[in-house]
Amino acid sequence: QGRKEATLKKELKSVSGVSIDTEIVFIRALQYCKQKLLKRLQQCAITAEENAIQWVIVVPDIWNEEARGLMQQWAIRANLWDPSIPGQLLLASENECRNMFVISELNDSKPLKKGDCYVLMDFGEAISDVACYQVSGQFEVKEITTVRIPWGFSCIDQDIMKIIEQICGKKVVQDFQAERPESYARLLDNITERRKSFFINKKTNGIYRIEIPFEFVHFMEECVTGDLSDLVSNLEYLGESGLDFFFFLNN
Repeated sequence: QGRKEATLKKELKSVSGVSIDTEIVFIRALQYCKQKLLKRLQQCAITAEENAIQWVIVVPDIWNEEARGLMQQWAIRANLWDPSIPGQLLLASENECRNMFVISELNDSKPLKKGDCYVLMDFGEAISDVACYQVSGQFEVKEITTVRIPWGFSCIDQDIMKIIEQICGKKVVQDFQAERPESYARLLDNITERRKSFFINKKTNGIYRIEIPFEFVHFMEECVTGDLSDLVSNLEYLGESGLDFFFFLNN
């Protein structure tokens, strides 16, 4: 998708496969954020009138005006923003926040001057952005060029799930997701946590264990035809095979 072209889906799907209106998800999320902030202020003995709080919501760069308008409407419905109060709600793009951070960080040690250029790389869960900017004024930059790559850390998680689906069968995994959504979500969380630890530890050799929920192992034993260890040993994926690169850990 190009910049300023993305629109919001009318429905979002949960891990369990249940669909829910997008606006309900966003409104509840905004209400939750407001509740947590007010509670935190109370814990810190800080008195603040709700109408005196300025809210800044960071939105994706590719959101178009329609999507940004919906976010404003949802902020009103979540009692986060009163349109009669000037400046109470600001919608900041991810791009604006990234550049403000870079300029602020360098301001004390190596201030950027007009004409200076820098490259900003943002590797997200699904998309990687690489962009070059030129300073055009105080806290003003212009984008020279940018590249959006549809590959992020979540692609690793997706590959691991493809391996599991290849071993157990895609339908078996889908049935498990529908019948045991909490256990399925825990499986996804375990995969993500091990992936994160891989990059934190920077350990390229050795074994990385992914904990498989007991419910999933039991479900597979009931639904998968054939010996599980044989299925793993005979599996080929991206030129690798069997236990050389993949195994289950059941705690």
